[in-house]
Amino acid sequence: MDHPLVWVLILVLLNFNTDVSGQVVVPSMNPLAVGSNVTLNLVPESPINIGTWSYETTTIVLFYPSGSIVSTSYRGRVSFNRSSSELSISSLQLNDSGRYTVQGMEPVLTAVVTLSVQEPISNVTLRANATDLVELNDTAIVTCSVSSGTSFSYRWMNGSSEVAASDRVRLGVGNSTFTIVSVTRYDEGPFRCEVINGISDGTSQPIGLNVRFGPERPAVTSPELAMTGHVVTFNCSASSQPPSQFSLFFNGSSWVVHLCGLQQPHCQKQHCLQDAHCYCANNLSVHKHRWKPGDRW
Repeated sequence: MDHPLVWVLILVLLNFNTDVSGQVVVPSMNPLAVGSNVTLNLVPESPINIGTWSYETTTIVLFYPSGSIVSTSYRGRVSFNRSSSELSISSLQLNDSGRYTVQGMEPVLTAVVTLSVQEPISNVTLRANATDLVELNDTAIVTCSVSSGTSFSYRWMNGSSEVAASDRVRLGVGNSTFTIVSVTRYDEGPFRCEVINGISDGTSQPIGLNVRFGPERPAVTSPELAMTGHVVTFNCSASSQPPSQFSLFFNGSSWVVHLCGLQQPHCQKQHCLQDAHCYCANNLSVHKHRWKPGDRW
């Protein structure tokens, strides 16, 4: 810009205080994706004889009755419509985000808009510090990440419910991680991470936790009385993850070993009912339950 008149106009406009009244800039879209185009419309439409469009403190175009001048850094990317005063910008990049101002000296007006240029979200993934955990003993830390994307926010889902912070559940700064302290059997998920910005969204594949517990509440059930020569069924049960292994002992001798979960295996043997024990165990602990004639469980 080597025209003296141009420099005078810029200095006048930059130092000209105006009372903004009723004029707004409406973008054709906002936020916008990288590589897209935008048109900034002055509403209500108002032809400006002398004025500027600027980005932050950089003048994009200066226009006056006999013509207009586009800044070197914007040539080939912008076009200005004199009849409507609208400005069009093509091939937007992340560094085009910011404040755009149209300022008129004839007529006097100022209007401002802030654009947000964003990169689409891609490849949302989850990572856990561990997925095989012991109830009330271990802490789970799950981290969400993306391969690309800008200006995004996170949301955590447990099944169809949104994860909320609590005494045991802690969301990290920015919500990109969440921590479950002293996991329980009800914390198995599946967990998903949803990432959202103004132009796109993405959801991770689910991740589940395997929380081991028990055996708990071992029990043996059987008839109180049985006739000699009849088959007696002893039901051994316990809550356990992984599934418990059950062993039934009669007078110190092992009868049978079953592998089951929360079901009740049937241990059958013809014998007089005197003294029976049921042992249930997983890789966490072993529990023993004793049956005696007349007991109810």
